[in-house]
Amino acid sequence: MDVDKQIDIEKRIKKLEEAVFGKQQKQIVSKKEESYKGPSGGLKLLISESFFNVPRSFKEFHSELQKKAYHYNEKTTEKALRDAYNKKLLTRVGKKGDYKYVVRK
Repeated sequence: MDVDKQIDIEKRIKKLEEAVFGKQQKQIVSKKEESYKGPSGGLKLLISESFFNVPRSFKEFHSELQKKAYHYNEKTTEKALRDAYNKKLLTRVGKKGDYKYVVRK
């Protein structure tokens, strides 16, 4: 089979596939962009800014979120902090009722 005939066949196959399956665009797989939406997003932002490299109380966390324009009530931000602890992003030190949160190393 000569080269010109092979190229012609490949073009015809490609045209048929486009007709049957539609044009397929090359998909670029990129790393998932970090989302900083909501109170848990604010927590991720603070972790990325090394806020939790030293132990921080809930009140410090809540006030820092408000400085960053994350205006949520205390119950909602406490849940985000507790979820981060349960997911093992943070660990806590101290006594019950007086915990401080820090990045797990």
